[in-house]
Amino acid sequence: MLCRLAARHRAAACIVSLGATPSAGIAIWPCKVPTGCLLDFPSLEGLEGGPDMWLNGPLEPLWQLTKLRRLRLNGWGLAGNWAGITRLPLLQQLELVEHFDMAAVVLALPALACCLTGLALHADWNTAAPASWAALAQLTGLHSLVLHLPEAGNIAAQLPALASSLRCLGLYAGGLAAAPPQLTACSRLTRLELGPGPGHGVQFSIASLSVLGALNDLQHLAILVFANSQAVPAVLSELSALTHLSLHARFTIGFARLQPLTMLQELSIRTSHLGQREGAALVATLQAASQLTSLRLHGADLLRSLDPTWQAILQMTQLQALGLESYEHGPLPAEISCLRALTSLSLGRRPYHQHQEAVASLEHLLPLAGTLADLTLSGWEMTAIPRVLTALTALTHLDLSDNNISGGWGQLLALPRLRKLDPVPRDMILCARVHWRTAVTSPAALVPLCQMAASLYAGRPWLTAFFFICYLVVVLLNLRMLMP
Repeated sequence: MLCRLAARHRAAACIVSLGATPSAGIAIWPCKVPTGCLLDFPSLEGLEGGPDMWLNGPLEPLWQLTKLRRLRLNGWGLAGNWAGITRLPLLQQLELVEHFDMAAVVLALPALACCLTGLALHADWNTAAPASWAALAQLTGLHSLVLHLPEAGNIAAQLPALASSLRCLGLYAGGLAAAPPQLTACSRLTRLELGPGPGHGVQFSIASLSVLGALNDLQHLAILVFANSQAVPAVLSELSALTHLSLHARFTIGFARLQPLTMLQELSIRTSHLGQREGAALVATLQAASQLTSLRLHGADLLRSLDPTWQAILQMTQLQALGLESYEHGPLPAEISCLRALTSLSLGRRPYHQHQEAVASLEHLLPLAGTLADLTLSGWEMTAIPRVLTALTALTHLDLSDNNISGGWGQLLALPRLRKLDPVPRDMILCARVHWRTAVTSPAALVPLCQMAASLYAGRPWLTAFFFICYLVVVLLNLRMLMP
């Protein structure tokens, strides 16, 4: 069962069960949970902390959970010896985020080699790097490796030892200036991400990407580096199995090399100031990718109402997600209503000159009211909430950040499925109602609260019943508030 660590009557932590799932685990909630509470749950198999949820206290109680198989931790607030992780021999998935002793953890990795299949280490810019990454070579059963590091060190030298099992590799390092030549040994990779780590990045040698030609099984590729070349690397045309591609190196020429990638399902490109020839090549790429369901384009002057790129996009009726993070764009064309499969639309940055016309053109989204669930209109310089938004009743997430909206948030109560709103408005009534929609309107939300009461008041059924009745009263009152 999936479990949640919540506020307990004596130690500010308790268990809330969310029902049957494939494996047992705990998601830490709320913000701080004392590590000592973990001693009450010796059979835990999963422990995961979110970005605003973390353990606090000594590490020793954590190392006593010898049945843990999945561990995701932010090291903030934890104190003690990280080498104790060797006492968790059954770990299969390990992810550590900042504020941890990376040198000690790396030295402890061989003790986890028998079961560990997924490893992710996200270091901050001032984390001390280990003297050597040689211990990494002993993880011969590793399927996934993600590293965010200030420096790459000698990690590349360990890749051949992992080649037989490694399928996913994410390497983000501050000193990463080229694709490691050892990648040619990792011929079974299906996912590869290369990018800058915490701290200052360096210019990346695009020519070094020629080693990707040996990765015939590659399906997901992300090049997020600071490129020393403006041309899309020629080797990409050889990766015919690619289904997901992200190019954020600000290439401006060579887009014709992407046309052989007809299997693409997701494409994300960050560029700027494309000439007519390269714009036409990008259009040809979009037209050739008949299976494309997600498209994100970032760059100044990339999209205008009469731009050929717009016309190519409007013919892609299979699109489910569209992101146009352009510095300047005009009003939405009426033909955008033809994208009936669209569930996510992101239109970032400011409209080009015709601000009022751009806001008015949002009416072209009305035919998508039954399917559009995620909408981002950040940086549109809006001072009021467009009335058309209240008609998009399928919205679950609405992002209106970087605007100048001062009021009128109550109009959004007409959106019955809205669960997330950015930015958080000062209208506390709206915030409360959106929160209650999230927490209460799902019948499954009753189960955790009842089970929490049962764990808090074990042996005192009358207190459990009293808690349940009080909760029902609160739910009914708030459901009444939700009525438009």
